[in-house]
This record gives sequence, structure tokens and C-alpha cells, in this order.
Amino acid sequence: MDGLPSSRFAARRGGALSLVVALLACSSSAEPQPRPDPRATTEALASRAAAAPTAELEPAPELVEVLEVESPRSARASNIVPVAAAQPRAAELSWREVEGAPAGLRLRYVARGVVGRAGDTSYEIDGQGRFVARPELELPAGSLLGTWPDDVWLVETQPREGRRGASRVEYRAQRLGEDRRWVSKRIARRSRWVAEAGALRTGGRGGLVARDGSRLTRVGKGKRPARLGMRMGKTVVDAIETRSGKVYSFSRRGEGIYVQRGCRDLDCVKEHAKRLPFGTDWSFGMHVGRESKSLSVHASTHYQDSTVHYLLHYGVGGWKLDSLLRAPKALWPAPDGGLWVALGPELCFRSAAGEWWSIALPRGTRGFTAAYNDGAEELWVAVRVGGGTKVFATAAAPKLE
Repeated sequence: MDGLPSSRFAARRGGALSLVVALLACSSSAEPQPRPDPRATTEALASRAAAAPTAELEPAPELVEVLEVESPRSARASNIVPVAAAQPRAAELSWREVEGAPAGLRLRYVARGVVGRAGDTSYEIDGQGRFVARPELELPAGSLLGTWPDDVWLVETQPREGRRGASRVEYRAQRLGEDRRWVSKRIARRSRWVAEAGALRTGGRGGLVARDGSRLTRVGKGKRPARLGMRMGKTVVDAIETRSGKVYSFSRRGEGIYVQRGCRDLDCVKEHAKRLPFGTDWSFGMHVGRESKSLSVHASTHYQDSTVHYLLHYGVGGWKLDSLLRAPKALWPAPDGGLWVALGPELCFRSAAGEWWSIALPRGTRGFTAAYNDGAEELWVAVRVGGGTKVFATAAAPKLE
């Protein structure tokens, strides 16, 4: 986020009022802050943040961005996805030590399930939550999508150049077999599939969902995904399936990117399609489904020479954007609709109601990799303690007040 604007600015364009919104970092040592005053300067906000006891972490720069809000007389005022600044409160949880963790263990990111590597050996856990060595299991570079170990996929990508210099991606997908070996699977009848970025995602009902334009195809077992239906924009830029089978589409039309649920008629589109602020230069990264119909996805856009990061959520109350200081490294769904987020060296939790907490790691530890033990509904962290490694667990749905 270096090089982002350091001064406040506002403008009035076409009857729309530009509102200045401060994008706050999730900091484990930051005290609760009131919602930023739009009239406050960036320098004042940065000074206030610098006064917080964050000596052990790098300073958290503040970002001021412009959110365009329609005038009260405009019928489109409710069509823009609102942006909120993450305002985390420090919290300490109860941690229990997981016995039998191998020395030097680093947990590998996957949305659900526990797998990791220590030295040259891979490890997973058995039904009793004990670590088991899997020397035959390889964990090559690439994204692990799905649920470990029953429905997990290794997806490798390679940038390619398409027609007229368009950016394309070559995908190769492998599914984990019962013998803990990877088996290549065909996508659209091809062993290597070339499509746009974000065209291969985890299916909410299992397997992967491959998108070719507006057509969706299941890779692996399961029914064909639901059709995208009518949408605000003609060009589909992304689509995500939730655990209920509902598919949410992200589409582009002239003035912006629209996010919406599946629709069968124009009235539905008018009611449910919401526009993202800040133009059309949006891209979407990792995502997780929360509960049955909710989801969270990393969304980013560009301002001048910098990339600005957000989490885009759908749940009770519709679509929302939370501003982030940096790109999330990992997302894990909590069983109550909340969300665990790894932001650089920090572990954060967002409740289903949108409240943020900075979670302190077990005392005397530093650094972490993490995994969600789906069966026990716990979040596990592998942390450094002195010259060794330990694993601790806490409830995946913490009681925070």
C-alpha cells in the first residue's frame, strides 16, 4: 500500500457527493477507534495511529479514498455497495495446546481441513485429531482448493497471452485420491485449460466450477451449477457458488462492476444488482462460503500506482465492502457465519454482524500458519516458541464481546 495518497480530497461530480472514507488496518495492538471524521486529514489519522502501542509491528499507514455517494434525490443511491473501515478491537482467546505436533510444522492453507509439512514429510490429522505422517503425500506449489482430504484440489496456474494481447491463464487441476496421490482431472475436456483469471473456483456444492464466459461447468462429482440468469452487465467477470447452490455473478457494464444473486427477470435485477464503487478496474481473489448462502471474497482495485484491498461480503443485510491495509493471506469460515482472516503477521476475526477483532496469539509465541479443523470446529495455529514449534487450538466460533 506504499505510495497511496496522503492528503484528503473531495469533489462534486454530476450531482454526486464524494465522501472521504478512511481505510483502517487490522492491528492486533490498536485500540478501538471511532468512525473516522470525513473532514479529518490523513496526517491526523496517521498521527493517531502512530500514538497507539505498536512498537513491535511496522507502522500502519492510513489511506484516504473517495467513495462516491449519490445525492438524496437519486434513485440509484441504494445501488452502491457501502464501504466500511475495519475497526478491530483487541481480544484474547483461550488456547489449548495440540499434543504430538511435529517439530518445524508449517500448516498449508486450505479453506477447511488440516494439512502441513515439517522438513521433507507431509502431515495430516486422523479422526481423533492426532498428527499422522504421510511420506507418500506431495504438496507441490499451487493453490489447494476445497475441503481436506475428502474434496481437495491442487490447482496450478501459468500466465498466457491471448488474442490481441489479452491476459489469460492456463489451469491444470488435480484431485487428491484416497491413496494420498494427486490425479489429473480434465477441465472442459482438456488436461490444460486456458481461460481468464478467476475462471476456476471452488464449488460450494463440491468439486470445482469452471466458467467460460457466462457458462458454468462442474469439474468433479456433482450436479451442473445453476445458470447465472439475467444480470446487470453483459460481460461476466466472475461467479461464485455457495453451499446452498446459489450462484452470485459479478458483471461489467459501462459505469461499473455489478454484484448480484441469480435472477430470472428484470425486476429482480433492478432490486438485487449492486454497483461497486471506484469504477470498473476490479479483480477478485480467494473466497470462502459462510453458512449456507453467505460468502466473502478478496476484492482489489487500483488507485494511481497502488493496489487497494477489500473484503467483499454477502450475507444478512446484503453486500458490503470492508477496507484492508493489505491483501489477506488466508480466509477461514466460522460455523456461526463469522470469518477468520490472516493479514500479514496478524490474525483477525470478523463476526457475522460485521464487527472486527484482532486476536492475540498464545503468549510467548510469534509468527503463525493456521488451519480450520472442520470436524472439531476449531482454528489451529502453528507458532514458533523459542527455537521450536507448537500447535494451539481455539474455538472456531469465539465468544467475543
